[in-house]
Amino acid sequence: MTDAPSLKPLYKRMIFLGIFMSGASLFWGALPFAGGVLAGTVLATANLWLIQRSVNGLLARQKTSIKGTYILRMTGVLVILFLLIKFAGLDPLGVLVGFSVLVIVLLTGGAVLTQDLTTEDGADGAELESNDGTGNRDGRSDMVKSDPRG
Repeated sequence: MTDAPSLKPLYKRMIFLGIFMSGASLFWGALPFAGGVLAGTVLATANLWLIQRSVNGLLARQKTSIKGTYILRMTGVLVILFLLIKFAGLDPLGVLVGFSVLVIVLLTGGAVLTQDLTTEDGADGAELESNDGTGNRDGRSDMVKSDPRG
């Protein structure tokens, strides 16, 4: 799909934030935690890339279902997490922090995207239909039945 938005800025922000967080944890001298943050960031980035490939394949009708790839991807992520924590000696909390880089970047990227969608005069384009928030112009809620007697 050629008209799909590029996720390269998202990947760059994820890698930058992961390296920054790893460096910050190295500053305090926790090598297993810093390694966990870096490994979690790499794992989250790879996971997002696999999700992007699955969705693009589904939208391009190259795949009819993503159920099998989802199960394989989640199994792979869990196995890699187990290996990183059990045998590499990385801090589980560090891996979790590194994996949460994806969420942090998506939340901040969503805020930036929302800010970019505002119009030039500062309005966000939302129009209220009523003052009471029900969406009805006469002010009555859909749930409240009017009395037929008046």
